[in-house]
Amino acid sequence: MALKSLGLKYEHLWASEKQSAYRKIFEATHPDCAVVFHDMTSRPTEALEMARKRQNQLLLYCAGWPCQPYSGAGLQQGEADARSKPVWAVLLAIEIARPDLVLLENVPPFIESGKFRKIAKECIDFLMSIGNGAYYVDWQVLDAYTHGGVPASRSRVYIIATRKDRIVKPWQWPTPIPAPGLTQFLEPRAATSVADVKGRLDGMNITGLRNLDAAMRLIPKKWPGKDAARDCFVVDLKNSEQFGPQVSYDKFSTITKSHAGDLWLTHLQDRARPSEVLAAQGFQRSSVRTPAGCTDKHLYEMAGNAFCVPVVTRIFRAVLPALGYPM
Repeated sequence: MALKSLGLKYEHLWASEKQSAYRKIFEATHPDCAVVFHDMTSRPTEALEMARKRQNQLLLYCAGWPCQPYSGAGLQQGEADARSKPVWAVLLAIEIARPDLVLLENVPPFIESGKFRKIAKECIDFLMSIGNGAYYVDWQVLDAYTHGGVPASRSRVYIIATRKDRIVKPWQWPTPIPAPGLTQFLEPRAATSVADVKGRLDGMNITGLRNLDAAMRLIPKKWPGKDAARDCFVVDLKNSEQFGPQVSYDKFSTITKSHAGDLWLTHLQDRARPSEVLAAQGFQRSSVRTPAGCTDKHLYEMAGNAFCVPVVTRIFRAVLPALGYPM
């Protein structure tokens, strides 16, 4: 999506997605992808070696792996969590294919927390050792709200590795830019009746009602002069009681896989739609295909797992010219 937004021509060599519904959506949305592996931990090395042989093209590799082992919202079990294992498949792919540019993404604690310093250091050291030091490696924590120009917070660490033999000039990380308000991204609703709102509230579980009640009491204290019935506040209906209410003004808080479908817009008295959540990640709903058997639930979850497209676009815009790729 980022390459398309830059208007660049490319050949999509491979991708990996284990969850079957996500894979169907990916394949429908990216029909030009030559191979979609069902598991990144069991990709045949021959496919990766073929990519390495394309000497006349700039080879780009992007990857993320499950963030739950490192996220503050999870148990933070690190390497003890089975979901951390794909990181080694990612590093193996880089070792085999030797791409000119690597972009990796995960939550900031992966690289900033002392708890995970060992695995983070091992990953960075491994990248720097490939090809006897063939790569420059740098990383930066960027928030989509401050660096992506989107109305959603999403703080992520981006690790960039560039082949030393391809670098023609220095590059700089993107600098902060203003973010628009969420209201610009929301779709108009038909007139909402009392019965409509009652039906939505009746359909909420106890956790949702507790969060909404706490949020409505918090808003006038934290944002004096604002009116939840008129102004755009977003309430996470799924937040656990130990964390308290999660409320943001005219933007989404971090969109996650498990909470993306439960973001309540106070002024519309409605949940955010999949198209609105996707837009806050930089995706146009019209560009995402939903084949038979796939639902809005899957779209919400994928939006919560996705890279923020505008942040990646800005990184590519900065790095590609440094590798001699014309923009």
